[in-house]
Amino acid sequence: MSANIKQDHFYRAALEIGQSGENDTLPYDLDAQFVKDNAGILAAVCFDFFKSIEAKPKKQALDFISALNVGSERLLTATGSHGFRITTKIHPFWNLYLNGLGIGIAEANEVRRSSRVHSYRLSRDQNSLFDSSKSWRAYKEATLSDPAIEEAGAFVVQTDISSFYEHIYHHRLENCIDDIFGENSTVPMQVDRILNKIASGRSFGLPVGGQCARVLAEAMMTPIDASLSDAGLVWHRYVDDFTLICVDQQNAYRALSTLSHAMADVGLSLNRTKTTILSAKHYKDFVRAQLGDGEQASIALRELDLHFDPYSDAAQSDYQKLKESFETIDVQFLLDLEREKTQPDTFVLAQISRSLKFQDPKTALQLCAKSFGREITAL
Repeated sequence: MSANIKQDHFYRAALEIGQSGENDTLPYDLDAQFVKDNAGILAAVCFDFFKSIEAKPKKQALDFISALNVGSERLLTATGSHGFRITTKIHPFWNLYLNGLGIGIAEANEVRRSSRVHSYRLSRDQNSLFDSSKSWRAYKEATLSDPAIEEAGAFVVQTDISSFYEHIYHHRLENCIDDIFGENSTVPMQVDRILNKIASGRSFGLPVGGQCARVLAEAMMTPIDASLSDAGLVWHRYVDDFTLICVDQQNAYRALSTLSHAMADVGLSLNRTKTTILSAKHYKDFVRAQLGDGEQASIALRELDLHFDPYSDAAQSDYQKLKESFETIDVQFLLDLEREKTQPDTFVLAQISRSLKFQDPKTALQLCAKSFGREITAL
């Protein structure tokens, strides 16, 4: 029997489901409360089921799991104001069972994970599955406090993985779990077969919204994280977001190449439209604004009256005053900030567009290019 999967893992999974729901992209279901109220009984059922599979020879265990019907349905959920994404609602038993295996995997994998990973770290508090102090904000703050970013001439790469959950191959994930549990465990095979059933026979993709998917994604990334450290890179990661801190621009491109190759080795790729290389100063200003320090600049832009009447008696002085007002507002920076948002502030964007006539031609052209997702390399 695997020493890494215990009845307590299923019990903890049941309590977590009762607290957070079966899927955080869907409304809270009464099934989740039932699972919590009967946590002890259901944990025992799940663990007995696990032991019965673990006791079988591997081939027999594989045939047994492959013959099971894992109930699930794919649903569309709203994302933003105009879009949808596919999420998965899993049968309560299988959701609990998969989450229990996930907690066992997370516990075994936690010691292998780098301190540079800031997403979904297992909590020591039994009342919470993940450490709440590890968040996207903590990730960004860690990049700002990294000593490497203070080096003269430093550059920072920001990028993320394209369609991360959808492109995770089950077999590669099985290999990662096998590295954690060893070849005698059936856990890797069980996870692979259950995911295959949920994905309707497809060999790739994680179900969106459940806690187990988050654990499995982190297990998949652990060897990649190790390869970046082995390559001598200074990096930080939150789920599929990467920040690489480099000594200069040339090394920034080299680091990006190293990361791209590491992704390609497991069938993943970087999102070209979300990849940027910034000077350390620009990056620090940008992130501080993301964390709220740049809110004043946005407020200042909102409050500006950008109406200009060229026929007024004071046209020249009015124009000069408006132009000078932009010396304290980094409009290009604010545009970058809005483009990073899922739902940009339309009024801020409108103010940015109105500000173009008060910018020098080169800056105005760069702002227009960024609005359409293009870069101007020569003017």
